[in-house]
Amino acid sequence: MSRPKPMSAREPIRERRPQFWQVAKRCCQIAATVDVAFFFLFHLLGSPILAWVNVVSVTMYVVAYRALARKQNGLAMSLIWAEVIIHAGLGVLLIGWESGFHYFLLMFIPALFVSGDIVDLRLFDEEEALSKAEAFTETMDHFREEREKAGMAW
Repeated sequence: MSRPKPMSAREPIRERRPQFWQVAKRCCQIAATVDVAFFFLFHLLGSPILAWVNVVSVTMYVVAYRALARKQNGLAMSLIWAEVIIHAGLGVLLIGWESGFHYFLLMFIPALFVSGDIVDLRLFDEEEALSKAEAFTETMDHFREEREKAGMAW
């Protein structure tokens, strides 16, 4: 069986996967709306720093949306990634790990696959992926047991 030809690296990023970019635009709209709601929530809870961080976030999503509309996808993705990473980091620093802000970073995993720019799913080997996932699970189980023996919470 012959392997499929990967997408050309010279093919402009804006020409690949147009549906992905439409979804990205919608995500900018949703994220900006959520950040507006969080602005009011944090303001009411008496946390002006977190409230104003959301104003910056909304601005970044508006600029990213406009960049996507102009097919400046690299700029848009850079803004989105920066916003989520910085916002998650600030949330963890200001509120704590238990706040769950770090979970926002997990959205990048499927985005990497769907965008088609980093992973060519036509070359995906399910058996290899499952073997690696199994090794990861065993490692995590080992460390969970070690932490429990030491009296530390997982």
